[in-house]
Amino acid sequence: MSVEAVIGFCAETKRTKKGENIKVLQRAFLTDIDGDQFYTILDQISSVFLANWMKENRLIESNIINCLIILDDKNEAEIFINIPTIMQIITKRSLDSGSLVTKEDIADIRKIEFPGINIESYCGMFYIFSIGWRRGLYFDLMPLEEPKAKKNFKKLETLFATFYSYISFPEILKLDENIMNKMMDDGWFPFTRILGKKFKNLYDDIKNDFPILETSLNIVTSFDDKFISEMCDSWMLKDEFKKHEKIIRKGVEEYLEGDFISSIHILYPRIEGIIRLMCIEEKKHLKSTDLAKKLELVAREKEGLNLYLPEDFNKYLMKFYFANFNLNEELVPFSRNSLAHGVAKADDFDKIKAFQGIMILDQIFFYV
Repeated sequence: MSVEAVIGFCAETKRTKKGENIKVLQRAFLTDIDGDQFYTILDQISSVFLANWMKENRLIESNIINCLIILDDKNEAEIFINIPTIMQIITKRSLDSGSLVTKEDIADIRKIEFPGINIESYCGMFYIFSIGWRRGLYFDLMPLEEPKAKKNFKKLETLFATFYSYISFPEILKLDENIMNKMMDDGWFPFTRILGKKFKNLYDDIKNDFPILETSLNIVTSFDDKFISEMCDSWMLKDEFKKHEKIIRKGVEEYLEGDFISSIHILYPRIEGIIRLMCIEEKKHLKSTDLAKKLELVAREKEGLNLYLPEDFNKYLMKFYFANFNLNEELVPFSRNSLAHGVAKADDFDKIKAFQGIMILDQIFFYV
């Protein structure tokens, strides 16, 4: 269908005089959280591109699950409504063909694909999509203004994965810094294995200033012996863990047998050991900041990571795992340092801290 030339959406309410400037949005990602602006733009898209189709098919906006609109440089619009999409994910467990996949199975979302649909580099686009009760909108009209711009639209697949992750796991990708700091102080992180209801419960407790001990124990006990053993087996598929197999398996075995003191003493030093072996070619003397940064850089080399949060994990390692202590001021948080120097408090050698050590190892497994 032919449409008027669309260059963007007004980004501000302004009564201008002739010759004055006004801001125009040409590329943006918006969700229902953005309120009036989101719905105003959706209404404009609907009136220009979808009104006739909805009238002819006796449908309304709520019948649209997703909608992809492609605009070419001749103001011709190609519209796809309720199209099938393929989501490429990294899973937390083994899945057979035909198995039911739930949100709890998602370790990360890597790509969103539209089979059979091609978007040329000179085209503008709108993409509206729904996940549960929530909606997202992405539009990019800049290629229409810059027809010679080189764009790799294969990257759209990973870009859309970011949007799907944002809407599917808002408690992770919109994590308030204050909540994150409180979480890290207690040794917790948005570990890949606890994403979903487990993490949401922890997040809600911290957000509402509730005690988190019961929720923490619920997370720990939700991982039975079989799952933890299989998780440990999967680690050994990677060389970084295989080199430490005998010691890591012993630490996990002690955990499963309820000897959390031994498990902590065995596993926590191995966390640093794995990262140090990854830095074996580095010539300089490595500090804890160098080790944490190295792991972040390794993780960021992977394509399409949204929920792994390598930058935040860097902060977590520095705030929790590599935390310093001060005996004179009686500031002795549990950490690799207080453990190695023999001053960690006896009460910290519990099941939760032992489990968190296993989760740190598991997070590194997903990164390498």
